[in-house]
Amino acid sequence: MLSFLYYWLGFLFLMSLSFLSFGLGVFFFIEGKVIFLEWLILCMNSSMLSYTIILDWMSLMFIGVVCFISGSVIFYSQDYLSQDLYLNRFFILVMGFVFSMLMLIMSPSLVGILLGWDGLGLISYCLVIYFQNNNSHSAGMLTVLVNRLGDAFLIIGICWMLNCGCWHYFFYSDSSFMSYVSYFVLVASFTSSAQIPFSSWLPAAMAAPTPVSALVHSSTLVTAGVYLMIRFYSSLEQLECELFLLLALLTMIMSGFSALTEYDMSSVVALSTLSQLGLMMSCLLIGFPSLCFFHLLTHALFKSLMFLCVGIYIHGMKGAQDMRSVGLVFLSYPFVSACFCISSLSLCGFPFLSGYYSKDWIMEFISMGGFNLGVFTMFYFSACLTVIYTFRLILYSLTTQGTSMTLFLVGKEEGGGFFSILLLSVVTVVGGSGLFWLVLSKPSFIILPLFIKSFPLVLFGLGMLIVLEYLMLFQFTWGKLNIFSNNLGGFMWFMPSLFKWVSLFFINHSFFVNFCLDKGWLESYGPRGTIKFLLFYLVKIYSLGFNSAKLVLVWLLVLICLFIIWI
Repeated sequence: MLSFLYYWLGFLFLMSLSFLSFGLGVFFFIEGKVIFLEWLILCMNSSMLSYTIILDWMSLMFIGVVCFISGSVIFYSQDYLSQDLYLNRFFILVMGFVFSMLMLIMSPSLVGILLGWDGLGLISYCLVIYFQNNNSHSAGMLTVLVNRLGDAFLIIGICWMLNCGCWHYFFYSDSSFMSYVSYFVLVASFTSSAQIPFSSWLPAAMAAPTPVSALVHSSTLVTAGVYLMIRFYSSLEQLECELFLLLALLTMIMSGFSALTEYDMSSVVALSTLSQLGLMMSCLLIGFPSLCFFHLLTHALFKSLMFLCVGIYIHGMKGAQDMRSVGLVFLSYPFVSACFCISSLSLCGFPFLSGYYSKDWIMEFISMGGFNLGVFTMFYFSACLTVIYTFRLILYSLTTQGTSMTLFLVGKEEGGGFFSILLLSVVTVVGGSGLFWLVLSKPSFIILPLFIKSFPLVLFGLGMLIVLEYLMLFQFTWGKLNIFSNNLGGFMWFMPSLFKWVSLFFINHSFFVNFCLDKGWLESYGPRGTIKFLLFYLVKIYSLGFNSAKLVLVWLLVLICLFIIWI
């Protein structure tokens, strides 16, 4: 009973903080205000230790969205993990995860960002291994190692900023010196947002409980790198980012192809997250930070709703995750299925849902941005892939007759899970239009040809037709096409092997350096060799004190003779 009280208090606290911070963010955006708060922790002579936070419209709005989703996830966990023996530990870990994210959001200093980043990495490891099995352990180790790689690049950036005498990157955002630091921060952001070649950890993190996946893959860990690069955008403009842009575009295409050949519902949703992260990062690298932040907020809303709906499906089907065995599930869960369709359509960019406002503007600005044909094609092709794998998931799980006994299950649409999904579905429907007028309030006059203007909707309809044709015809008659598509998905998803090869390369070389240098001749001729040399001769000299006077006189005579000869 005490555990449920903690969950209620946590839900009320996070929801109150969400509405307060989002309201303040709207006020700061209208008034154009920014507040710096500095807490002096320790002052000794001329040395000071302080912690600084920044409160502006961007940080406050993001805090509001993060707290809203976290509160909904905590309320959802009250029912989802009601039979778990370690419910209090799960609550403490989730709250620590949220506070680490808030520390990263509000800090204008690289040291404060590193503290929040380390907290996210450590607690995400504890959450991924929550079920304590071999799969969870492997996924947790992969997650924490990739995040530690991002820590290393942030530490290098902090050491580089020692030349400035201050770690507040806001003060040096326009200087050419920050371009070197921005490279390290950009690589660290790629590790957190799971871009190529660090993409393997994000699908592996699905070994965590569903509430953790909804929190990690929507608004916290995976978006921390994107948010950090939005903060560093003024110094990012000075960099040559063509290679990073190519990697982000390839991440979109690779994850889209991989989602087409997956039958695990949670893996498809995770790969869709990876595709959207590639879209955000590429949108940022081509010069649209406001659009990137807008899509970051809308994606957090509908993706958390999608994860919670899929979690209810898996929980109701007694752990079955294969979409081919979960057919006609809407008969048992009609409201959850409706919310799942809302989140999926929002992911596709269906008109007047939250994802439509951000994705449509991204496509329009790309169409009028003067980019080359390759960038234009990859953006629109990834959008078409998003529609295809999303409708494939909907049609498989909701309309086809699966192999399980779905018709005989009695759905339970009540309690904390039902209330959380209701909140997120309402925000998913109305949140996009509200954020559109708040984040992108400046009027823009866009003139495009009719074909280009309607091209996203054409791709939306084309994706639906491809999925219908695939399910009705290709699945049963064209077996070779299925084999080809499965092999293509396996070929595109080469990230685990690549990451394993890169890790083994560095591990082998570090072992060589450690064995031959650190424990080799550096140790022999360094501290250990010096100590052996000194001990040997000190023992010889010390032993003279215990010998006879004749030996001392002989040594004295030898020294006198040597002195005379030297003179």
